[in-house]
Amino acid sequence: MKLNDPFGRVGRRDQAKYETIKQQLQSAGIDSTGALTTAQRNINRSVLTLLAVVIGMAALFALLAPATRGIVGTFGALILLWISANYVQTRLHLRRYRRELETSGASHETITDGGNHR
Repeated sequence: MKLNDPFGRVGRRDQAKYETIKQQLQSAGIDSTGALTTAQRNINRSVLTLLAVVIGMAALFALLAPATRGIVGTFGALILLWISANYVQTRLHLRRYRRELETSGASHETITDGGNHR
C-alpha cells in the first residue's frame, strides 16, 4: 500500500491509459523504435503548434478586448497547463512503450515485415 495512492486507483488509471496508448500505437503500425521515434517527433511538432495557437489566440483576444485580459490570461494559462500535463504523461507512456520494444528485440526493424514502414 502506497501512502500517495492507498487504494491503487491512480495506478490502475495510469495502466489503463498506457494500455490504450499502446493499442493505438500498435494499430497504427508503430512496432519498432524507429517508427516510435518518428511518431514522437510528430507529437512534439503537434504540441508545439497547439501551444503556439493557444498563446496566439490568447494574445489576440487580449488585444481585441483589453477588459477581458485577466480572464483570457487565466483560461489561457489553464489550457497551457492542461496541454503540458497531458504531454508529459504521454511522453512517460511512450518511454515505457520504447522500453518494451527494446526488451522484445524490435530495435529498428519490425518483427513482421523486416522494417519496411510506409
